[in-house]
Amino acid sequence: MTNRDASRADASLAHDAGRAERALLLACCRGRLRPKDQQVVAACLAQQLNWPRLVRASCRQRIAPLLFNAIRREPAAPAAALDQLKTISQRIGWHALFLAAQCANLVQALAGEKIVAVPFKGPALAQQLYGQVSLRTTSDLDLLVRPADFRAARRFLIKQGFTPLFPTSTPLESRYLAGLTGADEEAYLQSVNEYHLLSPDQRFDIDLHQRITASDFPLALETDDLLARAAPGKLAGVAMLTLSPEDTLLVLCANGGKDCWNQLLRIADIAELLVRFPQIKLVNLLDDAQRAGFGRLVRIGLLLAADLLDAPLPPELLRRLRADSGLKQIRATVLEHLFSDALAPGVFSRVQQLQLHVQLRETWREKWRCCRGNLRPSVGDFTAMPLPDSLGFLYRLLRPVRVAGKIASS
Repeated sequence: MTNRDASRADASLAHDAGRAERALLLACCRGRLRPKDQQVVAACLAQQLNWPRLVRASCRQRIAPLLFNAIRREPAAPAAALDQLKTISQRIGWHALFLAAQCANLVQALAGEKIVAVPFKGPALAQQLYGQVSLRTTSDLDLLVRPADFRAARRFLIKQGFTPLFPTSTPLESRYLAGLTGADEEAYLQSVNEYHLLSPDQRFDIDLHQRITASDFPLALETDDLLARAAPGKLAGVAMLTLSPEDTLLVLCANGGKDCWNQLLRIADIAELLVRFPQIKLVNLLDDAQRAGFGRLVRIGLLLAADLLDAPLPPELLRRLRADSGLKQIRATVLEHLFSDALAPGVFSRVQQLQLHVQLRETWREKWRCCRGNLRPSVGDFTAMPLPDSLGFLYRLLRPVRVAGKIASS
């Protein structure tokens, strides 16, 4: 964007306060504002903005610290909104610093057990992308360990006072999972890609991963390969491994697609990664992703980051992404929900979520795997109708009925 383009954009914002509020959120989605971002911020702040709505939206989009960081020295920003954003950002920042210290302690403790743990997302990602853990909203810790170490790491954490947590389960399902023993427990641990644990003081959760994604997800990343490519890093003064920039990009695209790009922060992370690590060979990475069957998942992440946040992409690559008709449809769906509720994300119904997940798959084989994954019997089926092992085959008949009921109710 040239200075002339920025001036035209500034003038057009004067005619649409709602558009100015959205433009302000987008301009603030980076750790360090560029001159053209500062121009947009100044033009937006000159308008009559709905600050209560802006503050709420920044929280739901999980970018409140970035918004505060961008406008805290702007004379045109109202004092009341700044005070509110400062309070929110300080609370988020303190929690992020606390989590960073806990993460460092856990990585060191697991290393003492001869277990290599690589943090990703959370404070480690904030440090890697923004240079400050306090600039990114963080709710829990994610640690990746080798599948061969997964059970030992889980046992160690439980011995340290962590308790198993099943955040997506009903109380009945949680009791069922907590009561698993022997072969049933082993089968469950083999099937999951992550295991949730609550800290002894109940102040934070750990997502202990043996795989980045579920087995039916198109992005197949072998944990041993990820750890082999991990790079030295530091968090809270402690040396540790972090995912390589290339693998971080793949993980960000996978998490964004899994959650239907339901927060602006997910797109901001990709844009910031591309700014921080211009050495990433995107064309080669996309070629590899295409051969592996998850090219569309990565391409939509790059397109959203470029179109919404002006992420730096090679011109020819950007032209190809914008000409992709399949991406256009996905992009329209994501944007329709991203700002649908007063600048905040809307809620995908079960049907809409499944439709988007199918669209993110390119081949019919992958689309079928996505649908088949939703038809695989789950803990909810086991608890809804307990059956003896001899009748276990009936769960495959029960599952489609329960799925249809959930879709109808949504």
